[in-house]
Amino acid sequence: MKRVFSLVFAILFFLCGSDLVSVQPLGAETGSKLWLTTEIGIISPASEKILQSSIKKVRDEGMSGLILIVDTPGGSLESTRSMVKAMMAVDFPIIAWVGPAGAHAGSAGAFITMAAHVATMAAGSNIGAAHPINAFGGMSQNEKNTDKEILEEKILQDTLAFMDSIALKRGRDREVAASFISRSVSLTAEEALRHKVIDFMASDTKALMASLNSRDITLDNGIIIKLDVSGYELVAYERSVSENILGVFANPNLLYLFFIVGMTGLMWEITHPGVFFPGIIGAISLILAMVSSSVLPVSWGAMALMILGIGLMITEIFVPGLGILGVGGFVAFVLGSVFLVDPSGIYGMQVSWGTIIPGALFIAVSSLSIGYLVFKSQRKRSTTGNQRLVGRTCLVFKDFSPSGEGKVMIDGEIWNASAPIEVLPITKGENVVITSEENLAVKVIKPSEAKIQS
Repeated sequence: MKRVFSLVFAILFFLCGSDLVSVQPLGAETGSKLWLTTEIGIISPASEKILQSSIKKVRDEGMSGLILIVDTPGGSLESTRSMVKAMMAVDFPIIAWVGPAGAHAGSAGAFITMAAHVATMAAGSNIGAAHPINAFGGMSQNEKNTDKEILEEKILQDTLAFMDSIALKRGRDREVAASFISRSVSLTAEEALRHKVIDFMASDTKALMASLNSRDITLDNGIIIKLDVSGYELVAYERSVSENILGVFANPNLLYLFFIVGMTGLMWEITHPGVFFPGIIGAISLILAMVSSSVLPVSWGAMALMILGIGLMITEIFVPGLGILGVGGFVAFVLGSVFLVDPSGIYGMQVSWGTIIPGALFIAVSSLSIGYLVFKSQRKRSTTGNQRLVGRTCLVFKDFSPSGEGKVMIDGEIWNASAPIEVLPITKGENVVITSEENLAVKVIKPSEAKIQS
């Protein structure tokens, strides 16, 4: 009897244990043939949100898996970490395809591609060049600041460890993965396959799905699944309004235009208070520029240089300097514009010269125009207060009384008026000249008397 129980127990243990490592056909388990496809562009909070929404959609709708179509110059390392973390926590396969031909998984895109359960590339695409770059221009070979060098070395080592953990987890070549960061190596699709950075090559999504069929994949929970993609259907992820807006804001040229409009609007409002419209437009534009800067590698030092340039151009009006301040301000603004976004050029996201040149000319003309108007208004005779109406001729609206009190019409308004007794009588319809204004009343005399006094 003991032998019988032992045999039964051994059989049950074998069956239960084998379930933990058995190869399960994914299609048979979920009953779904749908695969969600999501395009990954510049790595930013926008793409981070899109990936999280895509993962949620696959889970909620019971789809078979997620295909990431990668074509990116890179982006935020912080967003990359969040995206990789999300990819490592899923219970379904994620496939990364760098395509079509001509696409590249640059910098942060290399992390995303290698973090997928299956990594593929189209012929003519490339991957790599993932050296970390900070927002103030990256690592400078001439920089002798010890603290900065230590900080940069920490960032480099941390990024290397991050890439190494991904390569180790997915069984990819760790040495080549490290070279993406330490030496900014970039590989073609053929080289990536030869060095075991990717699993296979696929010219399009149809070839991709054909190569996936019957492939064994180990999920992060340890379960091995066999992909069954027969009769598959690809469903494109539809971005929400907010995701589309964030995607639009990840445009260096748009950030530049927002900043210029914002600064111009605020300058007009400060120098011409009470107009409101320029100030409102300027404030909204600057807020939009701040939103855009949150999804782009912006150099705040370059932005400060642009603001300094605007200030110098305005100062030129008030401080005679033979144009030195104006020219210096213009040069500072242009330099700031060049280095405003991605100063190292590693992501290929700089503001285009086609935007910088007209933008710089516009801000220069606006600054000088505002400064000139302010300068002109300061030299102009006062047109407000007690001197505003003095010397003007107006029409008598009501006969003046013997005590010299009457009413006159000024710009369509009825004003109380008084006149010296010696110039009376003054009757309705006559013209009189204003000599002074006080307490919302004016003193007047006849034009003939005004000539005598003058």
